[in-house]
Amino acid sequence: MKKYQKLIIVSVLVAVCCVIITALYHSKRKNMGRTDKMPTHHLRSGDQQRKALRETLSSDTASVVGQAEDKKRYIKKMSSRLSDERRKKLLKAYNFEMSGRIDESLEMYQTIVESSDGSEQIGALNRYRMALRRKFNDGEGLKKEIDRIKEKSDKSPFELAIIAPYNGVDERQCYQTLLDKYPESVLSEYAELNVGYYYNPSEDGRFEEFLPTAIQHVRQFILNYPYSAFVPHAKLRIASCYDEKNETREEAVRLYKQLLKDYHDDKLICSKCIIGLYWLGVLKELELYKAAKQVSMFYGTYGDGYYLKDFDPEAVDFQNHPLVKDMLRELPGNLE
Repeated sequence: MKKYQKLIIVSVLVAVCCVIITALYHSKRKNMGRTDKMPTHHLRSGDQQRKALRETLSSDTASVVGQAEDKKRYIKKMSSRLSDERRKKLLKAYNFEMSGRIDESLEMYQTIVESSDGSEQIGALNRYRMALRRKFNDGEGLKKEIDRIKEKSDKSPFELAIIAPYNGVDERQCYQTLLDKYPESVLSEYAELNVGYYYNPSEDGRFEEFLPTAIQHVRQFILNYPYSAFVPHAKLRIASCYDEKNETREEAVRLYKQLLKDYHDDKLICSKCIIGLYWLGVLKELELYKAAKQVSMFYGTYGDGYYLKDFDPEAVDFQNHPLVKDMLRELPGNLE
């Protein structure tokens, strides 16, 4: 009898353990599902993601990845591959926009903004604004849409970033609100870069007097976010500030060239540098300038780009252009 009692007790204990394990398993799966559905503004910023990637490539992984320079190349390669994938998505959304599928393009542009950083985030934001203008097809309709968003008390990070440049909107305040309310948003670095850079005549006085402040702000951004995908854009803005004054234009030329070399796989950065060098009289080939202008149009940073219906930025190869290669040979280091 005692033997049967022991068997019954053991059976009950086993059954209880099975129930507990099953409950824990389903609880874990449920929580994983919740994590996957987290709002985008709770994701870590690009700077944090890149910092985490560098930290995972610590000394104990050296045998897999290699020495310090190999790690650097590996990270750059992975970032470049991710950027290529996002650029393809941006091109698909752009083709939707050009073919009149405006609502689909708007949805795709927003998805890209909320899942990327750097050039692709900038491009998707700019193109979203242009697609929005096409959707309403008149200034009054667009104004009503912007006013509708302005009046919302619970604007999302995306909405704050979208309405910032429009007339009647306090651009700096939009970015500051984004930073205050959504410090962990994927748009926080974009807002941080912009909040102290854009010129407001009523607050900042003469433009020439504002330039040193803008440069100081951008340099501080680079110190605060050393791993950010917006670092090349911050450096580009320093070059643009130097470009504004005759006495600092030689430094602007040097920075444009260095950016071309350091970020040769970033189509937008290269295009802006080539445009800058063309207007400064350093690169004088018109066709190269036109190609750079088309890439900038695709990213929405140089006009609308509406007529570029069959344009593919992947077909533009700046780094292997003979004039670019000749110009960059004088700089230290080699293209990777």
